[in-house]
Amino acid sequence: RYSARAPGGANRALGILRQMLGQAKDWGYLPDTWRNPASGVRANARRPVGTFLSEEQMHRLGGILESRIQEGCMGSSLLRFLALTGCRVSEAVNLEWRDVQPNRLHLRDTKTGPRDVLLGLPVRRFLKYHRAALPKPAQSVSAPVFPLASGQNYAAVRSVWAVVRRTAALPPTLRIHD
Repeated sequence: RYSARAPGGANRALGILRQMLGQAKDWGYLPDTWRNPASGVRANARRPVGTFLSEEQMHRLGGILESRIQEGCMGSSLLRFLALTGCRVSEAVNLEWRDVQPNRLHLRDTKTGPRDVLLGLPVRRFLKYHRAALPKPAQSVSAPVFPLASGQNYAAVRSVWAVVRRTAALPPTLRIHD
């Protein structure tokens, strides 16, 4: 019944139950011959989420971001960074210059725990020019990489994204992380 009412929640509960029972067996709380009943249960099919942009749409998005970056829009710089790295909004909002290494980002606090993100040449160049364009105090190691005028929060990025998405004539269903 839960699966019919909330398929995503049922999938999550199944995964947790499967992991708990498997761990109990590994720790010796269950006999070696015991078979995990959750391992034979198929998860609900997930509907695909996300939108892919055409080359033309990507070009429009890049042009809008570039013109807004030239105007000094920090949120647009953050959006360009997201497009180049695939990072989450929260990771970019919380990113400090101390986390930027020559060829990688060291993300200290992410949804899945600390992790490193390798940086290709385009994002390394972008970060170099981005930092050089900031005032000296905003270049310090403890400063946020993207100091947002209204504070380091998701809402500030969402409002910029809404304007950029509309200006670039992108689908209204397009999410930041798509």
